[in-house]
Amino acid sequence: MNQESDTRPMYLIAVVSDSHVPDRCKHLPAALMEQLTALQPDLILHAGDIISHTVITTLENVAPVVMVQGNRDIYLFPYVPRKKYFSINGTRLVLMHGHATLTRYLFNKIKYFLLPFRLSWFWPTLIKEKGDADIVIFGHTHRSMNEIVDGVVFFNPGSITISPERGCPLSFGIIRLLPDSDFECEIIEISSNLADFG
Repeated sequence: MNQESDTRPMYLIAVVSDSHVPDRCKHLPAALMEQLTALQPDLILHAGDIISHTVITTLENVAPVVMVQGNRDIYLFPYVPRKKYFSINGTRLVLMHGHATLTRYLFNKIKYFLLPFRLSWFWPTLIKEKGDADIVIFGHTHRSMNEIVDGVVFFNPGSITISPERGCPLSFGIIRLLPDSDFECEIIEISSNLADFG
């Protein structure tokens, strides 16, 4: 497994996914960019379905960006890896989109139109691809998740532009990587009111 490593007292990562600009949304939300700028992260992770180079250049105005390929990025970003393993402050992370093979993606797409959404459709892929990561970062579902399963954090920031259903807020994530392999993960709703942003 190829890993990149970095160490510093506290490392702040912003995590975004499923920007879908411009195929389903014209631009990134201004509120998102305000919140990211206020955060001043050391790094931004994009978990796929980027769609446009403009998304990456816009995010790079805030911090360096590491990205992986989503199911809609195959033609525009063929050089971008499907998953990436790395380590910061002793914490091991894997970044992926979570859509799996084309066959499984299409099978899940059919189920999505026929049945209520279930994360279990994507679980085999997440488990198979997690390796020895402490945090599994993924997107694709447009639904946020921050749960510990068998000692591993499964972290989905949700979509920054598309709500999958009524009442499901747009969101992104932050990961605070502390020394000695300690970390904190948090989901942040995208708000037009910065007073709501902690």
